Amino acid sequence: MAERSGFEPERSVNPYPLSRRALSSTQPSLRGHVSISDCKSRTARVWATIATLFRQLFHSSPDSATNLNLIRPQITMSIPLRIYLGLVVFSLMGSQFSVSLGLPAGPIASIASVLTLFAGFAAILYNFHWNWRILGIAMAVGAVAEICGVYTGLPFGRYAYTENWWPSVIMPGAQPFPLMLPVAWAMVVGACWGICDGTRQASKSWMVPLLATATDFAMEGPMTKAFKYWKWTDLTWPIGTDSYGMMPRMNSVGWYLVAGVVAFVFHRGKLRVVSRWECLAVLLTHVGMILGLSAIQGVMDLQWILFGIWVLLLASCWMVWGTMKVTRTQPKKGQ
Repeated sequence: MAERSGFEPERSVNPYPLSRRALSSTQPSLRGHVSISDCKSRTARVWATIATLFRQLFHSSPDSATNLNLIRPQITMSIPLRIYLGLVVFSLMGSQFSVSLGLPAGPIASIASVLTLFAGFAAILYNFHWNWRILGIAMAVGAVAEICGVYTGLPFGRYAYTENWWPSVIMPGAQPFPLMLPVAWAMVVGACWGICDGTRQASKSWMVPLLATATDFAMEGPMTKAFKYWKWTDLTWPIGTDSYGMMPRMNSVGWYLVAGVVAFVFHRGKLRVVSRWECLAVLLTHVGMILGLSAIQGVMDLQWILFGIWVLLLASCWMVWGTMKVTRTQPKKGQ
């Protein structure tokens, strides 16, 4: 009787098994590593996508990091993103410290706000391969739209900025204009574009504006009630106010249209991102920071939290959708 070898190959075990229903509708390769391109049914593709995303986050297999052209955030977190996250933590802790001790924030809060926005913008710029020209055009589009809105009410409605958003300049008619506003526009819409990267342009044309508009919904309450960065002079012009009484309906229409124009600029520039995970991190961190600062100041509403959860769910759905689109367009082995 032959002796058994001292070495036996380790059995490959899938740590992220799919459901029996999903496995039964896919090819046998799914019983090992999940291959989304082999999935036949939509349900199986969704399960395979979610399983692969979790493997990228928690599994050390190098194949899982290249299968979907996505990068594990723990390994490839860029320096601008690290700085941005650090400044966000500093802002939240500093605000909590100031409120707890009853001390005025002074100029530190304004300087931290500027540095944090610049760091978030730099993180998006890094993921756009330092394409200053395209992001500069996006900033110009956002600035022109805001200036037109201040003077004409189009495309966002009738509103006016205050000098609380530092630094600001005074335009004709004694209208303040915050200098960091174009930077915020480029950062938010750029992050939305990066999250939707990998989908077809026909899908991006409505996915990016919808996500940007949802982000504005989540930020609108804290920006006007807690920070008082701007004020609405007419909530009903021209098509009435929203169901929550926060802003005119025209604001959402304007955000959708302007974000669509910026997305078109990104498309013409043929932008591809380095990491969709970093764009997701920038967007969710920005929304979370604004809601957190508002809560620290004691100004919070349940509907603002629900809007933030809506942004989280919508961005996550777009990530999964984009991942499925990317993998379905990749050729199979042997082709």
